Amino acid sequence: MPCLTDYLTPHLLSLVPRTVVINKPNSNLTFVTGDAVILTCVPDGDFSFTVVWRKDGNDLTPQANDSLLLHIRSRKDSGRYECVAKSKRGEEVLAIDVIVYDKPSATIDPSTKTYQAGNNVSIKCQVNGFPVPSLMWYKDGLQLELDGRISVNNDGVLFIRNAQLLDAGEYECAVWNIAGQSQATVKLLYTVPPSVFVDQEEVTANAGETIAVQCTANGTPRAQITWYKQHSKITANRRIAVSSQGHLVINAVELSDGGYYTCLGNNSIGQDSVTIMIHVQIPPRVTVDEEDVAVILDDTLVLQCTAVGVPIPTITWTKNNQPLQTSDRITITNDGALIIRDAIPQDVGEYQCVGRSPAGTATAMVILWGEGVPSKITSPPSDKTVTFGGNVTFTCRAEGVPEPQITWHNNLGITADTDPRATVLPSGDLFIQNIELKDAGRYVCVAENSLGRDTAQVTLILTGLTPPNIIKPDKTTIISDRGGTVELQCPAIGNPQPAITWRKDHHSIAIDGIKLRQKDTGALVITSLLPVDSGTYLCTARNPTGEDRLILTLHVYKIIKPPPNMTVDVGDSILLECVARGFPIPRIRWFLNNKLLPYNGSVIEIAELSLQHTGVYLCVAENVAGNATATASLSVMAPPKIFEPKRSTVNVLSGSWTELQCNVSGNPKPKVTWFLHDLPIDVNESPKYLILPSGSLRIFGVTPSDSGTYSCMASNPLGVARRPVELSVQVPPEIVKHPQNISIDEGDTIILQCEARGFPVPQITWYLNDTAVLTNSSVVEIIEARKSYHEGLYRCEARNPAGIVTASAYVTVGGRDKNVAQTGRPEFVHTPQDTEVDAGSTFVWDCTATGNPTPVLSWTKDGTKFEPGYPEHIRVLANNSLVIRGVKPEDAGQYQCHASNGIGAAHVVQATLTVKVNGRWSEWQEWGACSKACGSGSQYRFRSCDNPVPSNGGKLCTGNFVQSQLCNAHSCSVDGNWSVWTEWTLCSKVCNGGEQTRYRECDNPAPQHGGKDCLGHKRDSRTCNFFRCPDGVEVAIGQVHGTVNNVMLPTLFLLANFTKTPANDTQVSCSVSGLPGPIRNWLKSVSIPLTAPVYWATAGEKLVHKMA
Repeated sequence: MPCLTDYLTPHLLSLVPRTVVINKPNSNLTFVTGDAVILTCVPDGDFSFTVVWRKDGNDLTPQANDSLLLHIRSRKDSGRYECVAKSKRGEEVLAIDVIVYDKPSATIDPSTKTYQAGNNVSIKCQVNGFPVPSLMWYKDGLQLELDGRISVNNDGVLFIRNAQLLDAGEYECAVWNIAGQSQATVKLLYTVPPSVFVDQEEVTANAGETIAVQCTANGTPRAQITWYKQHSKITANRRIAVSSQGHLVINAVELSDGGYYTCLGNNSIGQDSVTIMIHVQIPPRVTVDEEDVAVILDDTLVLQCTAVGVPIPTITWTKNNQPLQTSDRITITNDGALIIRDAIPQDVGEYQCVGRSPAGTATAMVILWGEGVPSKITSPPSDKTVTFGGNVTFTCRAEGVPEPQITWHNNLGITADTDPRATVLPSGDLFIQNIELKDAGRYVCVAENSLGRDTAQVTLILTGLTPPNIIKPDKTTIISDRGGTVELQCPAIGNPQPAITWRKDHHSIAIDGIKLRQKDTGALVITSLLPVDSGTYLCTARNPTGEDRLILTLHVYKIIKPPPNMTVDVGDSILLECVARGFPIPRIRWFLNNKLLPYNGSVIEIAELSLQHTGVYLCVAENVAGNATATASLSVMAPPKIFEPKRSTVNVLSGSWTELQCNVSGNPKPKVTWFLHDLPIDVNESPKYLILPSGSLRIFGVTPSDSGTYSCMASNPLGVARRPVELSVQVPPEIVKHPQNISIDEGDTIILQCEARGFPVPQITWYLNDTAVLTNSSVVEIIEARKSYHEGLYRCEARNPAGIVTASAYVTVGGRDKNVAQTGRPEFVHTPQDTEVDAGSTFVWDCTATGNPTPVLSWTKDGTKFEPGYPEHIRVLANNSLVIRGVKPEDAGQYQCHASNGIGAAHVVQATLTVKVNGRWSEWQEWGACSKACGSGSQYRFRSCDNPVPSNGGKLCTGNFVQSQLCNAHSCSVDGNWSVWTEWTLCSKVCNGGEQTRYRECDNPAPQHGGKDCLGHKRDSRTCNFFRCPDGVEVAIGQVHGTVNNVMLPTLFLLANFTKTPANDTQVSCSVSGLPGPIRNWLKSVSIPLTAPVYWATAGEKLVHKMA
């Protein structure tokens, strides 16, 4: 039996019919629309035969050589074809099933779409072809990433929800199947309706001026601006112009230019408008009928005045440059005329008619003149009785032509020019305020002009004088604390107001404005109170009618035992004591660093001290008389302690910055040092590192070489603490070798490579048609590939904790007839390879192919052909090499070299161009704040490697990202501080008030480099033994205990006799019994003055006394 066979290779249009020999039954043939083929039936055997062809049972007409010529025009040409070979031996039938593939086509209508922000956009790509083509969307040459907002349905419709500005661009619908590929594009344009703005909505200008109004219209596409005046479009002329930016300019504006103007902005999406109002004004012009008018007494004068302008001016009148006062005799009519009835000499003068409007002011003058009249006082002043401190007004009016000048003086010769309390009003009246004793007496009003003089007298009588009276307080004894402030009140009344003076202990007081200050009320303020300020204060209130007095007594107390400064170790216990005296007994409160502590006694105990107890302790003693304070510093010493960081391992992306935490406690403050791999980091030598005040380490511009074990060491004199932290610098994956599209025959081996780099090392996963097929391998190798299993889109995914990247390639698997050799189809000899180049460089890709006929080569980028001359820096040479001069970042992408000669399918090879962009520094930032206000600090400024950021393996910026400089190198000023007070000296008296003193120095430290001196006094004193000495008694008996010259005394008995002399003095004679011989002999030469009760103090020893 004869055999039929077939041979199928997926291909595009065959321009020359090829011959298929059928010698095997029940075979399949596949074709693409547009193919032409000759089917030849060759039975097995050496005999003559005739051939009949049928399709689906219907006879077909063969060619003369019994072959069947098929032109594949559509899928209707699919079906079962039979070759019937008839001979004398019988009839043989060879059948073959023909399958027709339809090349894909893609169309998008319309080719341009517009949208506004927030719209939902859908783009339908009409696709035809068999088998059903695969579809993929691209935007601006890059595969479109789909998410929840951008999606594609099963029909290939692209949906964009809530579209924004970034969604604008060129979208490409790419489709392919076994028969070929096609694409369609659409431009998506972002549009915004116009919004119109003007810089002023109401404009006012005088005639002849220039008006300019700016009108701006925002929108996409750009809005066109048109101006209208009252619905009529404005056309430019010699005075009116509209600039290309839409600004309206009117030169030499006229009255007719006033009105409503509208700025209209429109584009293809919509329109918007703003209406403004232009007001044109004409400045006033004023005229009068007569400029010189004679005044006739008792006659009526009418002065006409006309004012014109836009808007209509208002008319007012002035006389002698002062506003004219109207009355029943002098009126102004509605049309601006001035009428003066019953004219008098005072009406003579210069009158001005004033026309005012928003456009300006204009005047015209009229002079009224007449015969002269001597001065005459028509309303003389009258006597006044005024209370002391009050005000008074004397009236004096005069007539005459010219108008008289009025002056005043009193019997002492004082005038308004010499006393600021007296004022002559414009009417001629005299006003005197705050009447004093000297103001009483006679005053004279003088009215004078060029023709005469007239006078009138008046008397001022003063009443209401009262002597001073001090309002006595409830308490005349005042108790206050040392260091505080007290205000001694002395409220006094009287007329005139009494003057207040103060004395202390019968001596005058020096009011220095610092220590002692007297308020306007007379109160005496004493600051920084000391015991020496205690005493008797006398307040005296005086005025010319008498005086009054008030005696106040002031006692100043203080904290007598402040808590000491202490330095202790962690875990110790302490007692702090603060003793105060006062009346009533003071209440004690404690504060630590200005926070109230739960202790109320004079002694506090703190057990198990910690760093939280370090600080300044404040003791506050309070009673109704005031408060006193004392402070003590407590320093708790502790070895360093490092708190656990939030993360023991820190992961960070390469190129960013990070911060390694080291939270340290301890006293003295620990010094922090950082180590990398047990080697100290010198932050002063490397600007890459910065130790923050908290002790944390900040690392800038991290790279994989910065990974490793860091350790923070904190040390002070009490110990050392150390804590490690691991830094892992991660580098996002980058695919350095992309898989390539390949086309193989069924049964061949598929090899795809995908190499990636990054840190940690990326894990590679392979997907076939979105189904995972292989992990942890950079190579896919499939032996004896099968179309049904292995054809499709392979995607390589490289993933590590720093990110994910993917690359794709399409594998086509076809059939092969091993008995028929393939000839004539293009075969590539030199192909472009994936390449990395630096931005700005020039590189060449070679692409050559062989075939018969000679193949035609062409280049595309991301599926788009290069137009002649565009882009300018990309050229295809005569040998088909592709040259790119001055590579730009946007040149990165996938390039395809196509080879076609009409025989078989066109061949395509693809290579990826990666443009490495080297980083460049930004401008330096401003210098930061100085770390110290004095004593040589540091300040830093930074720059970033982001102009641009290095990408695609480009080089990092070279040089330092941080600069430092010294600042505030001048020495720090040191304020002076007092040393500790010395002990109090012994009291100078045993009763009736003695004095104790103590001293301190401003040397703890002394002021340096312009620092402030210590405030206060180096000497302090206080009263002591201020109780009254008792009256004398005739006999006093006492016991004496103690030592004399380190010899313990036995119990001694003292007898003292007191005798009053005629001079009122007291003579004392005393005897001591029970003394040992040596001491008795020594005491014979000692004179001992005594009072009762008896107190002894010898050579600093303490003697206990007990009176009998």
